[in-house]
Parts: sequence; C-alpha cells; structure tokens
Amino acid sequence: MKITYDNIAEAINNPEFSFIGTFADVSDSKKVTKEMTRLLFIHRKTREQLKIRERERVVLNNKFENYKRKSYQKHSETSATEKTKNILVEIDTEQHKYELAITDQKIKELIREMSSIKLEIDTWKAISYNLRTEMGSF
Repeated sequence: MKITYDNIAEAINNPEFSFIGTFADVSDSKKVTKEMTRLLFIHRKTREQLKIRERERVVLNNKFENYKRKSYQKHSETSATEKTKNILVEIDTEQHKYELAITDQKIKELIREMSSIKLEIDTWKAISYNLRTEMGSF
C-alpha cells in the first residue's frame, strides 16, 4: 500500500497512527527491488533534468551579461550620470534577470527533489538490508 492523502490525514489526526501498515508489503524482496529500481530511474531522470537546467542557466547568464553590456553602452551615450545609466540598464535587463531567477529556482527545486529521492532510496536500502538479514541471505 502506498502512502495516500488519507494516510497523511489520519496520521495528523490520530496520534497513535503508525505508517508501518503502509510498508506491510515490504516483506517481499521483489517488491523492494522493484521500488528501489523505480526510484533509481526517477533519480537518474531528475539528474538529467538538472543538467539541462544548469546548461540553460549558463546560456541565459551569458545572454544576460551581453545584453547588460549593450544596454550600458547604449545608455552611456545618452545618460548624463552613472546612476542614471545603472537605473536604465536595470530596467532594460529586468526580463533577463527574471528568466535567470526562474531557472535558478528550477535548479533548486530539482536539487531538493533529488535529495528527497536519495533519502527514499536509503530508506529502501535499509529495509532491504533488514529483510536479507532476517531471511539469512548473507
């Protein structure tokens, strides 16, 4: 049985609730292996998405810096003070900065997701180890 919203609601409302029932089928080593394999594939897919987002960030950062320089040069000809130039450059590059911030946030989310999956994998490894120990597989 998988953890559902009903399980979570019951756990919140019932102080004596135990999640052990949600892991009742872990005594079957094939199910444990299947779940660990599924998690490993999800982790691998997430890692690939992270690589894509990190490359995307490099490209966006390069575009941002180039656009910022061009904007600065453009406003150097028309602006009287340095403060005015900087404000105009900030206004010009606002959209690029926003896109960069969104990509940074996506990277952080993927890293958090990978950490969560890693924790799940470690939990299943511990369950698997305990299963093998109890069954005398060593």
